[in-house]
Amino acid sequence: MGTKEAVPALAAPLSDPLLAHYGRYGLETNLDSSADDALREALPKVKGKLQVGVINSIGHRKDAKAVEALARLLRDTDAEAAEAAAAALGRIGGAQAAKALEEALGKTKGAVRTAVAGAGLVCAEGLLAQGERNQALALYNTLTRTDMPKPVRLAAMHGIIAAEVSLNRPR
Repeated sequence: MGTKEAVPALAAPLSDPLLAHYGRYGLETNLDSSADDALREALPKVKGKLQVGVINSIGHRKDAKAVEALARLLRDTDAEAAEAAAAALGRIGGAQAAKALEEALGKTKGAVRTAVAGAGLVCAEGLLAQGERNQALALYNTLTRTDMPKPVRLAAMHGIIAAEVSLNRPR
């Protein structure tokens, strides 16, 4: 909570293992855009669980300006950070996040790839909600490939079916 004036005080403890949660909690609910700036600035300065926390806060705030930085983290050697970045991208949504997630599907493996695929579902749902039907269907279509985890394929197929208005509608 708070205003722009509270952001520096809330951002200061982001690298402190004991106090970072309190700073993130305050920044997540702050309505000023400088809170987004503070979280983006902290992202490369923290590692491990602190970085995962910052990534989660960025995703919670749906900061579209962080998409590029989060996309780079999808290739991070820290699997927790990569999985959190995928989830944040899914929550942020939009064309840029969808593109980053689609590109990462071909470059990630194991649990990170599963997280990227799951985030793709969330992103596609968001695209549908924003009226971006064609883009959502394209992402769902990618997620129905046979190399995707079975639950993701099934959910993507469900998304496609739900998005269809009629059986005669061309795709």
